[in-house]
Amino acid sequence: MDATMIVDRLRQIVGTSWATSEQERIVDYLTDETAPGIKPQPATKVVLVKPADAREVSKILKMANGERIPCFLEVAGRDFVGALSDPGWHRIVTRETESGSYRYR
Repeated sequence: MDATMIVDRLRQIVGTSWATSEQERIVDYLTDETAPGIKPQPATKVVLVKPADAREVSKILKMANGERIPCFLEVAGRDFVGALSDPGWHRIVTRETESGSYRYR
Protein backbone atom coordinates (compact mmCIF):
# COMPACT_ATOMS: atom_id res chain seq x y z
CA MET A 1 0.00 0.00 0.00
CA ASP A 2 1.49 3.37 -0.98
CA ALA A 3 1.37 6.64 1.00
CA THR A 4 -1.57 8.04 -0.96
CA MET A 5 -3.71 5.00 -0.20
CA ILE A 6 -2.73 5.06 3.48
CA VAL A 7 -3.51 8.77 3.82
CA ASP A 8 -6.84 8.35 1.99
CA ARG A 9 -7.92 5.56 4.34
CA LEU A 10 -6.82 7.54 7.39
CA ARG A 11 -8.68 10.63 6.21
CA GLN A 12 -11.85 8.53 6.05
CA ILE A 13 -11.36 7.94 9.78
CA VAL A 14 -10.12 11.34 11.04
CA GLY A 15 -11.10 13.85 8.34
CA THR A 16 -9.09 15.47 5.58
CA SER A 17 -7.12 17.92 7.75
CA TRP A 18 -5.85 15.34 10.23
CA ALA A 19 -3.73 12.91 8.15
CA THR A 20 -0.77 13.69 5.87
CA SER A 21 2.44 12.32 4.41
CA GLU A 22 3.72 15.76 3.32
CA GLN A 23 7.28 15.99 4.68
CA GLU A 24 7.10 19.76 5.26
CA ARG A 25 4.07 19.28 7.53
CA ILE A 26 5.56 16.43 9.58
CA VAL A 27 9.26 17.32 9.82
CA ASP A 28 8.90 18.66 13.38
CA TYR A 29 7.52 15.28 14.50
CA LEU A 30 10.53 13.39 13.12
CA THR A 31 13.26 14.87 15.31
CA ASP A 32 13.90 15.21 18.99
CA GLU A 33 16.60 16.66 21.24
CA THR A 34 19.11 13.85 20.67
CA ALA A 35 22.63 15.23 20.17
CA PRO A 36 23.48 15.75 16.46
CA GLY A 37 26.47 13.37 16.55
CA ILE A 38 24.35 10.38 17.62
CA LYS A 39 20.93 11.31 16.23
CA PRO A 40 19.82 8.75 13.62
CA GLN A 41 18.55 9.89 10.24
CA PRO A 42 14.74 9.99 10.49
CA ALA A 43 12.57 7.80 8.30
CA THR A 44 11.02 9.46 5.26
CA LYS A 45 8.12 7.08 4.65
CA VAL A 46 5.98 8.39 7.49
CA VAL A 47 2.32 9.26 7.73
CA LEU A 48 1.16 11.61 10.49
CA VAL A 49 -2.38 11.20 11.78
CA LYS A 50 -4.08 13.08 14.61
CA PRO A 51 -7.09 11.22 16.01
CA ALA A 52 -9.65 13.11 18.05
CA ASP A 53 -10.71 10.34 20.41
CA ALA A 54 -10.30 6.71 21.45
CA ARG A 55 -12.75 5.54 18.79
CA GLU A 56 -10.57 7.01 16.03
CA VAL A 57 -7.40 5.58 17.61
CA SER A 58 -9.05 2.15 17.64
CA LYS A 59 -10.03 2.39 13.96
CA ILE A 60 -6.52 3.56 13.00
CA LEU A 61 -4.85 0.72 14.87
CA LYS A 62 -7.23 -1.86 13.38
CA MET A 63 -6.49 -0.57 9.87
CA ALA A 64 -2.73 -0.52 10.50
CA ASN A 65 -2.83 -4.01 12.01
CA GLY A 66 -4.77 -5.34 9.02
CA GLU A 67 -2.15 -3.88 6.65
CA ARG A 68 0.75 -4.89 8.94
CA ILE A 69 1.96 -1.28 9.26
CA PRO A 70 3.80 -0.45 12.51
CA CYS A 71 2.53 2.46 14.60
CA PHE A 72 4.59 4.74 16.80
CA LEU A 73 2.81 6.89 19.34
CA GLU A 74 3.46 10.40 20.57
CA VAL A 75 1.43 11.37 23.59
CA ALA A 76 2.00 14.38 25.86
CA GLY A 77 5.19 15.26 23.99
CA ARG A 78 6.83 11.89 24.65
CA ASP A 79 7.70 9.77 21.68
CA PHE A 80 9.92 7.12 20.19
CA VAL A 81 11.65 9.14 17.45
CA GLY A 82 14.73 6.90 17.41
CA ALA A 83 12.52 3.97 16.48
CA LEU A 84 11.54 5.78 13.28
CA SER A 85 14.96 5.30 11.71
CA ASP A 86 14.04 1.85 10.33
CA PRO A 87 13.27 1.45 6.60
CA GLY A 88 9.69 0.71 5.53
CA TRP A 89 6.37 2.39 6.22
CA HIS A 90 5.77 3.88 9.63
CA ARG A 91 3.02 5.95 11.08
CA ILE A 92 2.96 8.43 13.94
CA VAL A 93 -0.24 8.66 15.93
CA THR A 94 -0.29 11.79 18.07
CA ARG A 95 -2.47 13.76 20.43
CA GLU A 96 -1.57 17.34 21.18
CA THR A 97 -1.54 18.49 24.81
CA GLU A 98 -1.69 21.77 26.70
CA SER A 99 -0.65 22.11 30.32
CA GLY A 100 -0.29 18.36 30.71
CA SER A 101 -3.88 17.53 29.75
CA TYR A 102 -5.22 16.03 26.57
CA ARG A 103 -6.48 18.43 23.95
CA TYR A 104 -8.64 17.01 21.23
CA ARG A 105 -8.69 18.68 17.83
